[in-house]
Amino acid sequence: MHDYPLKLVTINDYNQCRQRDLMFRRHCIVSMILETTDWVLFIDADIGIVNPTRLIEEYVDTRYDITFYDRFCSWEIAMGSYIVKSTPFSRDFLMKFAYFESRLPDSFHGSDNGAIHAYILETLASESRRDAQVCYSIWEQSTSYDDLFLFEACLRTILGSRRIFDKVRILSKGTGWVRDIWITRSQWSFDRDFMLHGMKEADRSLLPDSFSSKFIIGILSEYFRSMFKSRFTWYPPIIKKLDMKKCSVGDVEWQYDMRLQVPRSTVEEQLHELSRQVEKKRWRLLARIKNHL
Repeated sequence: MHDYPLKLVTINDYNQCRQRDLMFRRHCIVSMILETTDWVLFIDADIGIVNPTRLIEEYVDTRYDITFYDRFCSWEIAMGSYIVKSTPFSRDFLMKFAYFESRLPDSFHGSDNGAIHAYILETLASESRRDAQVCYSIWEQSTSYDDLFLFEACLRTILGSRRIFDKVRILSKGTGWVRDIWITRSQWSFDRDFMLHGMKEADRSLLPDSFSSKFIIGILSEYFRSMFKSRFTWYPPIIKKLDMKKCSVGDVEWQYDMRLQVPRSTVEEQLHELSRQVEKKRWRLLARIKNHL
């Protein structure tokens, strides 16, 4: 539709990338792809576009070689998607991050999602490395998601409100091109959303006939929660499978399930409430740092 080339990558095509953890190997592959292209929007396989009228260029800032974004449901820097310009810096940054795999502690480390926080601190804010010793101690002893999130909260606290580095930026919560679909129980706004993450086939479910958007506005009711098989259950925003052969024409009509399409204000209300809950959880977790001093 917008003439963006799509490249589906298989690891067998990049034998030079030998990281054991596929989450790190993929960044090695992106680094190599950048040798033959100007820009890459890297996306996980469970990310999909819901609004084809939006443009990637809305999120491109040529002043920065790499653009990351914060996940909405936590204070974590997302590694499932990023925008990267082909420069010696960006290719080196991603390749070295792929080899950061060897630095993972023998703990519940969170793979690349956890490691990117340490890597950014060490490469872009190395002057703060000494202040982060307690954070690394938490990472090395991590046994659960709570420990991992504490480590990430600890490092983000060391970094402070800093989101802009010389050649890297991190978009704040809710301002990126993609968000998790399940945090609004599959509701989305055509006026706000571009891409949605978390659409794994295993978590896909049919929208119940009893569905009503009134159950989602504001804080989620227990009744509505009971409609889901799991926290990550999602309902397809499109009711008819797209004919991929016609997509290049640019005039394919997307048939949406209008029960899931809501005003921007409805989505923003849910995101605001979630943001408040996430911030409260972050402060509760940070109180545990005293146990590691």
